[in-house]
Amino acid sequence: MTEHTDRQHPSQPTPTNTPETERPGRSWWRPRRRDDRATAEQATTAETESREAERTARAETETLRAAEQAARAEAESLRAAEQTARAEAESLQAAEQTARAEAESLRGELAALRHRLDHALAEIKSNQTELTLLERESARAAEEVAELRGRLDAQAESASRLRALQEAADRPPPVAAVLVRMADQLADLRASVEAGTLDAATLLRWLDRRLPELHAEVGIETVDDEGPLDLTRHEVLETRPGGDAPRILSTVRPGYRWRDHVLRPQQVIAETGDAEDPAT
Repeated sequence: MTEHTDRQHPSQPTPTNTPETERPGRSWWRPRRRDDRATAEQATTAETESREAERTARAETETLRAAEQAARAEAESLRAAEQTARAEAESLQAAEQTARAEAESLRGELAALRHRLDHALAEIKSNQTELTLLERESARAAEEVAELRGRLDAQAESASRLRALQEAADRPPPVAAVLVRMADQLADLRASVEAGTLDAATLLRWLDRRLPELHAEVGIETVDDEGPLDLTRHEVLETRPGGDAPRILSTVRPGYRWRDHVLRPQQVIAETGDAEDPAT
């Protein structure tokens, strides 16, 4: 007789009352999904912070560039002022030398007049009959002295006016510095538009059209040379080895000059001219 038992055959599945949410597959999948979501949120936060840091770095770089440009403009202004002061000193020295020469000439003329007066006095003593003629000659001499003094005063006044005109003509007009700053600002705006950080197409078109007109009105010329390097007209910002002689590779910013005065040298990248001989 077979004994009845509540045991189940091993091949039959064991019934269970475990909820579906507590099954091994489900309990393992759901936390991992939450971990993936947290990782994605952390990556998004890190990317946002990186973009903010990049924007801050760009703004600081632009501020540093503006400060450097202002310092260069100040240095150029000081150089122009020094050149103007030297020119004024040389003009004053020339005027002083001219005045000295004129004074020496007047001293010679006065000495000659004194000699004539002395001779007239001697003749008066020797011959009273010639007194009237000597008095007239003395009067004429006095008139000549007065005329010479008047001529000297007129020449001094003319020299002073001429010196003032020359000084005014040798100095750049006040608008020159303003125009150079506007040109630098235009270059910065163009760079920002090209970098995609600023949309100023209309403003750039207006400035590109207006600036050359303003430069022409005040006699400012653009220096945009190619070929050999001339340190009196060019400022080297970067050098690269190569070439047979120092020469301009590219222009970073054009220069500006007024007559014979360089308001701001052309800023360039240049070859040093120290290329090695291929034979060696």
